[in-house]
Formats: sequence, C-alpha cells, structure tokens
Amino acid sequence: MADKLITLLIAPMNTSVPEELGHVLSALEGEPLVAPTHASADERKRVPYQRTTATEQAKSHALGSLNLWRTKVPKYAEGYLTGSKQSHNTLGVDYGASLKEHQISGLFDAWTRLADVLHPEFGFVHPLWKLGTPESNQYSWGVRLKVGEFRDTGIYTVHPRTWFGPDLVKIIGRDRLLGLPHTTETEWGGVQLDLVDSPWSANFETLYLRQREVRQALGEWGVLGDYSNVIKLKPGANWVPPHWTLK
Repeated sequence: MADKLITLLIAPMNTSVPEELGHVLSALEGEPLVAPTHASADERKRVPYQRTTATEQAKSHALGSLNLWRTKVPKYAEGYLTGSKQSHNTLGVDYGASLKEHQISGLFDAWTRLADVLHPEFGFVHPLWKLGTPESNQYSWGVRLKVGEFRDTGIYTVHPRTWFGPDLVKIIGRDRLLGLPHTTETEWGGVQLDLVDSPWSANFETLYLRQREVRQALGEWGVLGDYSNVIKLKPGANWVPPHWTLK
C-alpha cells in the first residue's frame, strides 16, 4: 500500500475574513476523518483546536497560516490552511506513517465531500510511495503548490483524484476534460478526474502510467506549465492565468 496520502485544495476563500474562515473550519469539523484535534498560528506551539481562537486571530490579522494536527486515527502530523487576503487560499494535509490501507478509500470520500463544500479551483488526493526511484519521484512532483505560481504557470501534473474548478474548466475546455477517461462533472461547475476506477486501490505502476498519459494530453493542449527551473517558471503555451487576487 501507499506510504503516505497527501491532499490539497486551492479554493476561492479569503481566509482573512472571519466569516469565510469560519465556513472552511466548519467544513473541516464536519468530516470525522479530517477534523483537526490541534491547531495554531505558531507551528511550534500545538494547542487544542478551537474555531473561535482561529477566527479571533483572523479578526486581528494575526492568523497567518493555520497549522493543523490530528492525533486521532487517521492521524496527521502536518496540515495547514493558508491565511491571507488572497482570493484563493490552500488547505492541505499529509497523512503519514500511521495510515492503514482500509482508511484510504474513506479519506478519498471525505476529501471529495470537502471539495463539494469548498469548490476548489484545483485540488487532489494523492497516495504516495517512497520507492526511491526516478519514476516514483516524478509521480509525486507537484504535491506542493503555491497559489501564485500555479495561477501564473499552469498545471504541473495530475493525481489519482484531481479536481478542476470552473476557472480551469474554462481555460482547458470542458469537452476536452470530459473526453478523458474516468471524468465526471461536479454540481459546482467543476470536473473530477480519476486516473483509474477506484484509485484508492490501484498500485503505483498503474497510476504512474495513467498519470503520464493524462499529462501528455494536457501538454498537447498547452496548459501544462514547465516547473523544471525554479527561478524561471514557464507557463504552457495556451495557459491563460485566471483572475485571482493575490495581494
């Protein structure tokens, strides 16, 4: 089975606004497999999670990023919600060594429900294998995304389950995305793409090969960014940066 499970949602949420932050935290609290047990604006100070504390920090502009932890099964020792005046912010969690195989499908479901509430412009659920091979490294490149780089450069890769929101669907083309295997429309105007049926049970080799096929299509459509030079990223030829406010 996979060694880790990495999840990420880039969603239209200005988390410096207490009401918007409260909406995100309410969604988190409603998912028993995701809800944090501890949270803090200071990554070195793990304190019991309280929504009121986080929203009060947002009111005083002292939130910054909210670091999240979960000590219940399934545990995560690394989670975060970026806090800024940007139009789009990031929610991400890494489920690590304590992850059990029978939990993976439930986590796919939980994060899909979160996507249905938060309507990400881009997001994914990504089982990760630490095989130490070039293929396994390539498969997991792009699991750390910065909103500004993504907006300006385009898609880096796809994942076992990937969400494209309305802005990305418009840039790429709905018919193109739905023409790929294992894609479905969401009720909030996005497209969900699975690399295979039941991606939570697929092995590394299957997912890696399917990922390469989908990346090739995105590359031919000109929406795949070149992230190989971290100093000078190159957007895809047909990538049109969405109008997201990042100040």
